[in-house]
Amino acid sequence: MILELCNLSKAYPRGNASFFAVQDVSLSLDAGDFVCIAGPSGSGKSTLLGIAAGLIAPTQGRVCFQGQDYDRLDDDARSALRNKSIGYVMQGPSLLPNFTVLQNVMLPYYVSQTRKAEPAPIARAALLLEQVGMLPLASQYPAELSGGELRRVAIARALLQSPGLVIADEPTGDLDEARTEEIMQLFSQFAQEGAALLVVTHDPVPFQYGNHRYVLRAGVMTEAYP
Repeated sequence: MILELCNLSKAYPRGNASFFAVQDVSLSLDAGDFVCIAGPSGSGKSTLLGIAAGLIAPTQGRVCFQGQDYDRLDDDARSALRNKSIGYVMQGPSLLPNFTVLQNVMLPYYVSQTRKAEPAPIARAALLLEQVGMLPLASQYPAELSGGELRRVAIARALLQSPGLVIADEPTGDLDEARTEEIMQLFSQFAQEGAALLVVTHDPVPFQYGNHRYVLRAGVMTEAYP
């Protein structure tokens, strides 16, 4: 099993009460699973992904990645695990403004604890940029790119280390239909090669790519049926 989410809840204070962004969610992803979660804004989708990536601590429940319980890892160990084995596409801006497109894609390698023992994956970074249609802009800086172009660079960066788990928060939100299809086909390829994918989206096109589909409303997740 690559990822196990067990009875997760996340509560935030609201006045004199608690507001549950996520309520008792359980989910398992194995190699090749492509899980898509839909839901309205404010339903808890981004919070759930943050917990799955080890960026947000749940109020209750536990997260296991490849048999390792996040609760048993310190911050450094969790960060190293995330950098090497989890590709995370954030919903908001995430590129470094003083790095070129190619350098941003290479960022997971730059911060890797094992980089001195491994050759720089420049050829792989270039291939990923080609696959997302951004190779001609490899020497440009984020300020020179559109929102959709920034999103495609972030996707290429998330895939650099060939992660066992890809987590993507609205990965096609800034893309037109043709680019959306290209990105989802690339994600499908990674799933076919043995990665697990966890994607949340408002868009019905990427939602249909999932071989497991769920809906999240008010923090409660239910299975989606055709």
